[in-house]
Amino acid sequence: MKQTNVYLLDDHKIVRDGLKSILSMHSEYQVVGEESRPDVFLSTLSDLDIDILILDVSLPNISGIDLIKKIKDVKSNLQIVMLSMHENPEYMFRSLKEGANAYLPKDIEAQEFIEALDQVRQRGSYFPTSMNFNNKDTLTPPPEGLKYSILLTSRELEILAYMAKGLSSKQIAQQINVSPRTVETHRVNIMKKLGTNNGAETVALAWKLKLIQDDKI
Repeated sequence: MKQTNVYLLDDHKIVRDGLKSILSMHSEYQVVGEESRPDVFLSTLSDLDIDILILDVSLPNISGIDLIKKIKDVKSNLQIVMLSMHENPEYMFRSLKEGANAYLPKDIEAQEFIEALDQVRQRGSYFPTSMNFNNKDTLTPPPEGLKYSILLTSRELEILAYMAKGLSSKQIAQQINVSPRTVETHRVNIMKKLGTNNGAETVALAWKLKLIQDDKI
């Protein structure tokens, strides 16, 4: 696979240095540039050869979220990974609406950070299960089903389809060659992301949100 060019836009040098240290241990990624000033970054963006931008949500004089559209106007295919101290789901959905591919907390573990970049490269999106995105009181609702389809991983969507068939965790485990305990963990994560309380409620909501397709059943 082609080496992925990463650019860091964060106004804290210690954060940039930490990210560079993590990425230096993974040969599939190379940091090709860094900047603390959004205006300088925008002025040079058209000349940059980058695949993934690590973008701080809180930047001097402008929100990273507000910067996404300006960036996409120049490079529409650039994949943007938001890095934030804020776990407010409103920030995540605003970032998503503007075109971000991932939203990560700044205290994310190094291994999950790399996994997130891998998912962005391969699937185009990643949102960690550790962040609580189900506080409906703080959300501006996105289009029906959109937030959930992106929050759920491909494995979780697969398990959801098997749940709709009425399979037990043990039966699903046999289908996808994992342990029943692993399936149970996925089921818990699915319910947490969808804000449901049991399997029946989860499947019903999944049908409503069109997360399950007839040809997958």
